[in-house]
Amino acid sequence: MSRSFPSRFEGAFTPPELAARLRFYDEAYDDFIRQLEARGILFADRFEDADEIARLRSRLMESGIEGWYRGASLRRGCISPACRDCVTALRSKTFELTTQCHRKCFFCLNSEAMGASDLGSSWRDDMDDLCVRGIQLDHVGLSGGEPLLLKQETFEFFEHARERFPRAWLRLYTSGDLLSDGDLERFGACGLDEIRFSFKQEDSSEIGKRLFSRVAEAKRHLSFVAVEMPVFPGSFPYMRDLMETLAGLGVDSINLLEFCFPLANWGEFAKRGFRIANPPFDVLYRYDYAGGLPVAGSELECLRLLDFAQESDLGMGVHYCSLENKHRAEMFSLNAASAWLSDAYIFDEGDFFLKTCKIFGDEVLRARYLLDGIDAACIEHEAAGFIECHPDCKQMLDKEGIHAVISYNVLEQRDGRAVLRELALR
Repeated sequence: MSRSFPSRFEGAFTPPELAARLRFYDEAYDDFIRQLEARGILFADRFEDADEIARLRSRLMESGIEGWYRGASLRRGCISPACRDCVTALRSKTFELTTQCHRKCFFCLNSEAMGASDLGSSWRDDMDDLCVRGIQLDHVGLSGGEPLLLKQETFEFFEHARERFPRAWLRLYTSGDLLSDGDLERFGACGLDEIRFSFKQEDSSEIGKRLFSRVAEAKRHLSFVAVEMPVFPGSFPYMRDLMETLAGLGVDSINLLEFCFPLANWGEFAKRGFRIANPPFDVLYRYDYAGGLPVAGSELECLRLLDFAQESDLGMGVHYCSLENKHRAEMFSLNAASAWLSDAYIFDEGDFFLKTCKIFGDEVLRARYLLDGIDAACIEHEAAGFIECHPDCKQMLDKEGIHAVISYNVLEQRDGRAVLRELALR
């Protein structure tokens, strides 16, 4: 996986219809960047660290690291069942009791987007409704905000979840600060399978010691203990030492999250010297995930840490979850129900975009002749000046000197009907 702008064909023989379409996407991307820069957001140099990232990715794959979804998810050893199934999970749901949190982290994904409030007990009605409809969940998560601000309700949540979904994997996201003696034992009795602690690089050593103590306690009462945290650029020494300590405590796995800017609170990012990766996305889209934009340098740090874990044979699972991995989950949910599309389209099981091959302008006639010769499905859009065929045909068309491009698409719901929207050409 690598972020890249739409590719351009060079030379005077590119069909003008194709050249215009490529310019359209290039200009849309450039306009997106300009709008963000006008807000004071700083971007790294284009493709900064790209060579080092590519080298590390190649090294990791050669060393036996698992790459999923075109490398958006990289996995070493044991990872949470919820992470394993996350992107394509159709029977998974994460709930919230509150968006409030005592931590006030400058990079929080919820604070600006949702406001700080308690959300009531709608979770109980939601669970009951799923059961009435005969839907059994495989994974149930509780996040926030900080769930333990409503500790008694958190216990009740997992008791009810275990009753309603007896076979589900139940997990809790928490900073761990508000755990008291006996809480983890009670969570085990409630049926909680997994706890995910959140460590912060800016925490004091005193806070860290308390969290290490709770991590060790969790190992005595729960099936799976994990740590999940964003990785700041330049944090390798801190993260390496933390990972070694966690492995020594018997932690099962750590999720290294690509650090993101949630399109709010830029001043706090700027004063720490952070910049945004350039380009920020491989395919430009208005993604729903609240992470926003990837911070430059975070991916490289995550890969270095994964490489360290592999080289040192660290006794703990490590999962690099990129921003692109979050986007993969969204594309899967939007595009999985695409059986009605023509034979000229595929549902790409690597990145979950809907793809077709397009040929434009004066090359259409020759392409149709070649496609007819192999009995390939072909759809003509005469008014728009292009045809579509199965992406597998691209290699043959390339060999014949035809400017065939792959079209990336998403299914969107508009006025109660599914509409196919093109996002990029490659």
